[in-house]
Amino acid sequence: MPQFPEILRRFLHGQLYPADACDPQEIPFNECPFYDGKLRIYNSASSTFFAPSDLSGVYGMCREYIHSCSMWRNEDPCFDCVFVVTDPQVEGMRALDVARVLCFFSFRYLQMVYPCAIIHWFDRCREQV
Repeated sequence: MPQFPEILRRFLHGQLYPADACDPQEIPFNECPFYDGKLRIYNSASSTFFAPSDLSGVYGMCREYIHSCSMWRNEDPCFDCVFVVTDPQVEGMRALDVARVLCFFSFRYLQMVYPCAIIHWFDRCREQV
């Protein structure tokens, strides 16, 4: 991803200055913090959530592992898909969008650790009414 350094710097600006609630692309690039530190890459992450329709866990609590690795079991790559809440004002599945996780990583900046993911958003085909 050749644009990764720019994306990371714009992300940091949004984290450090949340009052500047505008599109990250509108921020002048020279105002974004510089980062040249290390990144830690992870092949998987876990998600714990409440699923009232599946009471097989402890009172409906479930855990899923999400994989994002270039070689799964010494064979092909594995990039899992996830649901991401993009509109918390809407109930049910309409609040969610689907994305494929391309990479999990974290980094430290000014004594804060930022866990992140690079994702590929899927386009919606059509809205059902």
